[in-house]
Order: sequence, then C-alpha cells, then structure tokens
Amino acid sequence: MNNQPFESSAPRKTFVLSLLCIFFVLCLNLPSAAAGIIPDAGRPSYYVFSRGDMLTCPSPYCGGIFVRRVNRFFTRCGDGAFRTECYVADLDLSSLGLQDSDAFRVLQAFNEKDVIIRGFFAPFSTEFPDLSVLVAVEAWEEKGNAWPGILPAFFRDNGIRCITEPCPWIDVSILNIPLSGSISEFDLRSSGASAEEIAEGYRSLSTTGIIATGHLYLISGPAGQGLGFEAARFYLKVPNGIVCGSELSCPNDMFCDIAPPDACFGQDLRGTCTPVPEACATIYAPVCGCDGKTYSSDCDRLAARVLLDHTGECTDR
Repeated sequence: MNNQPFESSAPRKTFVLSLLCIFFVLCLNLPSAAAGIIPDAGRPSYYVFSRGDMLTCPSPYCGGIFVRRVNRFFTRCGDGAFRTECYVADLDLSSLGLQDSDAFRVLQAFNEKDVIIRGFFAPFSTEFPDLSVLVAVEAWEEKGNAWPGILPAFFRDNGIRCITEPCPWIDVSILNIPLSGSISEFDLRSSGASAEEIAEGYRSLSTTGIIATGHLYLISGPAGQGLGFEAARFYLKVPNGIVCGSELSCPNDMFCDIAPPDACFGQDLRGTCTPVPEACATIYAPVCGCDGKTYSSDCDRLAARVLLDHTGECTDR
C-alpha cells in the first residue's frame, strides 16, 4: 500500500469539497435561526475549557469556569443565549462514577485543556436557577500532543472487513458538526504518546472509540483509493469507574479487567468493568494473556475475556 499526497483529481476534489463544507458549517454557526442552527435542546455536546473566572464576587456568581463547544464559534449556553463561551458555576462529574482521586485528576486536566467533556448544561441549584452547571456524561483524556491538529473528530471501528485494500473500516464523525465519513487507515505513531497509550488507542477503536486531531492522506491499493488519518494528538475515554472483582460482577457485555502486574493472580482483587470488543482491528501489537496464549492485540485479549499477563509475546519471558 502506498501513502502519497493528494494527486488524483477526484480524491482531491472530494477532499477540498469536504474542507469547504466544514468551513461553511463553522462560519454559518451564528446565534440565529436564519443561520440554520438547531438549538442544542439539552442534548450532550463536546466541550473544552476556555478560561477560569478571575472576577471577585460572591460565589457561585464568580469563581467558576468558562467553557465552549468543540469546533464551534458560538456555544448555546444554559440560559439559551449564544455566546463565544459560557460561564458555568461548576463541572459535575458525579455521573461518571469515578473514584475521588480520578475525578480530581480529570478536573485538573480539564482546567489544563487536556480533557474533552461530553455533557449538557443543567441548573446549578434551585437557589440559583439562573446559573448553570456542566454535567459530564463522558470524559476524554489527552494521551498524545506531538503537534497541533484541527477539527477534533470521533473515530470507531465499523466492523467492515475486506479481502482487498484500502478497506473503509473506520467511521469518522466531526465533533458537534453533522459531517461524517469513513477511512481505511488510522496512525497514532506520530502523536508522541507512549507505546502503552498507543496500544490502548488502537484497542479503543473497537470498543469506546477514540477522539483525535490530525490530517488526512491519500492511500491506494488493489481496491482503488481511500483515505488514511495521521493523528497529531488523541483522547481516550476515561473508564466509567464501575468497580468489579471478588463478589462484584460486570454487565454481560463487559469484562472485569484487572491491571497488571497482579492480574494473573488477582481474581480476588478489584478491577474495572471494560467493554468486550465485538470486532478488533487487524493490527499486530502482541500481548500475553494469563492463559499463556499470545494475542495479536489487547483488543483480541479482551474479546477472549482473558486477563493480561504482560505486553509482548508470551515467549518474551
């Protein structure tokens, strides 16, 4: 398979038209019905930290944070008004079921612009009905930030498998923008993340999905031409915090995964409920399961519901 710049006129036109569509969607994101913007109506959107509130006044009217919608010039705030950023008195992480230490880490990382929150605005309290709180339903933590990227998008394995390449096995949707498509390659190696984080990123394609920024490139193969994506930085979903192990079981579609190095002898230890993949990408990033078998990726290990012994082939020890 060859990676090359956009030289074919048809893919180039498609790519340019996609960029123009994105540009117009962004530019037309105005706070008016004439711009074609459908109000959020309380549906979860993706938000990032904009800035802290440095004003001095009685809390909670001051001391909160400002947030904005990802990929949008304007954000529909809790009071229904469109602004470039919205003031919220607090970030509510309670629905994520995190341990206190994890919640503190996520909150701190969000304030450092290293976390994307998917959530919605809700009243702060009955005492302060004119103030909002951002209620998180998902938190996505940054794992690689080697170089700047634009238009954060959500990537997920769509289950398609082909006998020839390129094969459009990954669905792509731009965050908070109704634009989607599919790609045939996904490369995390240039993101600057650790080997373990990159392996987790590839595994997440088949489970929770992954958020990333970067750029597209043209690929060609026996089946024609397609698109690949090189990630500049990526975000992994923060686990929902469902504790398992001992007498605490997981839902049927989840597996109680216990972190190494005690996994093989830790059946009585606490773990985290992890989604069982329905399909795994065809990559080779071997891990050794506690059953003594080498799996081609950590995704394949989870699909087999086997605890992790160590990364690498079992013969490495």
